[in-house]
Amino acid sequence: MMMTLGILEKELAGLKFLHGVETTREVYEGKFHSGDASVVQVIGKYFLNKN
Repeated sequence: MMMTLGILEKELAGLKFLHGVETTREVYEGKFHSGDASVVQVIGKYFLNKN
């Protein structure tokens, strides 16, 4: 399953997204595992409900 920003927004409901983007980046994780990868970058903040 490909992760999308929309899926993350639903799965992480309650998290305030400060930054969210779907992009492609080059990764290098060893001799046989490198190249372009589709990623979802997210920066979020969770606010505690203080009642």
